Amino acid sequence: MDETAGIAVADDISDAGGEAVFMQQDVVSEAQWEAAVKLAEDRFGGLHVLVNNAGIAPEGGPIEEKTLASWRRTIEIDLDSVFLGCKYGIRTIKKYTAKGGMGGSIINLSSILGLVGQPNASDYNAAKGGVRLLTKSAALECAEAGYNIRVNSVHPGYIDTPMVADALNRGVVSGQAVGPNEMRELLTMLHPIGRLGVDTEIANAILFDQPPATGWVIWFATELINYIAILPVVLTIPTRDGLRWPGRLHARMLAPLGALAASAAIAALIGGPGAIAFPVPALLWCAVRYGLFV
Repeated sequence: MDETAGIAVADDISDAGGEAVFMQQDVVSEAQWEAAVKLAEDRFGGLHVLVNNAGIAPEGGPIEEKTLASWRRTIEIDLDSVFLGCKYGIRTIKKYTAKGGMGGSIINLSSILGLVGQPNASDYNAAKGGVRLLTKSAALECAEAGYNIRVNSVHPGYIDTPMVADALNRGVVSGQAVGPNEMRELLTMLHPIGRLGVDTEIANAILFDQPPATGWVIWFATELINYIAILPVVLTIPTRDGLRWPGRLHARMLAPLGALAASAAIAALIGGPGAIAFPVPALLWCAVRYGLFV
């Protein structure tokens, strides 16, 4: 971790009139998670939003050649840390939300590879897929307990970050044995917008996921939006053949998108009971996902 850069970001926020503090943290240490949430309470008077963003891009390679040690390291950092973040986040946030008032939110960074498989990325696929279902479970638990905490996952495509640049330089993406420039071109071709994503686009998606803007969304709509790619977060559509942009089927995507918009409109008009409209886009999307993409 670049501690100097972290402190500089906190200073920039403070200089701009905000409040921020930097803390170096080992995300697989329970003791340090306890210290982190305590710092938030002591410094800011409570905790309402937590983002689980730590992760690594491991060396690619076939399952038969992976070591158990490398597998466990990926799972530990990319999945176990999210479990700990949810555990201590829920424990802390519920103290400020369960009695009403402002709701809480936990956002877990998964990946497009948490939705579709990729050769030579079994450990990363397993970890990010685990984040997706962990998020669903945590969201349902919080809803049933009445904590007023939403838990959502974000599934970015390939984002132009130092971690992706390192993976390109190592030639590990999709197991392709080509140089970084060729690898970048291959990845760009997977995105219909014609470029990799940028970090601010992911940050904006996370900000959108904060109350009260999306107080009605538990986890379902976030995943649906990512599948349909109406946000710049996920720029490819998962199909049975892998990642591609099915331009000739684009019109068919209007059905679930229209149903989603209709459900949102109904909910806005009539409030809580409008939630019953949500199974409609769910069924439509399943029909498109599994019936039309062949």
